[in-house]
Amino acid sequence: MIILARIGICTPSWTEEQNTNVLNGQLNQADSVDACQSACISNASCTGVDWNPNNVVGKCWFSGPWSGVKVRDVAQGITHYNLNRNCTGKFSANVVNILSLIGTLNLTKMHTHCYCYVRHLHHFLQF
Repeated sequence: MIILARIGICTPSWTEEQNTNVLNGQLNQADSVDACQSACISNASCTGVDWNPNNVVGKCWFSGPWSGVKVRDVAQGITHYNLNRNCTGKFSANVVNILSLIGTLNLTKMHTHCYCYVRHLHHFLQF
């Protein structure tokens, strides 16, 4: 079985919105904006964070598919950061399976259609 997956480099960036928060955030125990953002990046479902430096319960709140609406210009002192996951890369496959398939097949005895598929896949993955 060959499983294709997108691999590459993700360079996250943040868009800042002052005096804004997203309702129904998920509390995280991060103690700085950088730690809060790093924790969000590590959570595949996280789409942003609210940083509330004056909240005694917690300063870092994740937003994601569980969140409510974004409230602007009401949440004085809270900064919302939208996470932009700018991922580049190409589709690749389970490298061991592909290399094994390409390396062990006797392509001269394969049906033409199969040979073309393997050639096309090899070219597409650019090994």
